[in-house]
Amino acid sequence: MAFSCAFFNCDDEPAWDNFMLNKSMNGTFLQTRKFINYHQDGKFQDCSVIIRKGSEIVALILACVVEEEGKKTFFAHKGTTFGGITIAKSVYSASSIDEITRALLFFLQENGFQKIYLKMVPNLYQRENTDLLDYFLVKNDFKCYNELNYYLDLRKYRDDIAAQFSSSKRRDYRYSLKSGFTFRRLDTREEIAAYYQILLMNLNKLGLKPVHTLDDLFDLKFNRFEDRIEFFGV
Repeated sequence: MAFSCAFFNCDDEPAWDNFMLNKSMNGTFLQTRKFINYHQDGKFQDCSVIIRKGSEIVALILACVVEEEGKKTFFAHKGTTFGGITIAKSVYSASSIDEITRALLFFLQENGFQKIYLKMVPNLYQRENTDLLDYFLVKNDFKCYNELNYYLDLRKYRDDIAAQFSSSKRRDYRYSLKSGFTFRRLDTREEIAAYYQILLMNLNKLGLKPVHTLDDLFDLKFNRFEDRIEFFGV
């Protein structure tokens, strides 16, 4: 059975979020409609795509229309950290991924898009490996650009983490304990507002502004994703 592509409409919202969080191999809350809807209406021209096999959703791409270098561009997505193609395990095979990729390209060309920009979900946030997606994108002439990301895999540390620091870092650590510093989760609006002031101060030194306003953070934390977004501070 062939794969079909269609643009998202509001009636698809419950099925979209359910697939993204519960059925996809690589979806995150950052690609749900619940998240992207925190942006003001009209900020983005949505062109998200749903790919189905029969009536079953098998892939989603959260995206918006932008003009880049004078070309109509399918951008996944300007309003979130990453997006790209999220896929169901039921169609995760070389033949299906190849067919899905070609169906998407044909659909976007048919709708006047001249460029495609996908910010794929990093492996760290995937529930299962989706390297086949990268392979078939490259096979279809996509070019890969990497942004600098950094994380520590704490599974590689022994239980006594401080013992693995350099002597100067152990000294700093002991000093922080003697000085009464604590590291903990910030739960109240007042604590998050204090965090935001530090963020403003540091970005201002670089002539930059935060991606989110304080009201955005309150909305995301207390109205939309209380169990998924956490703030920590010293």
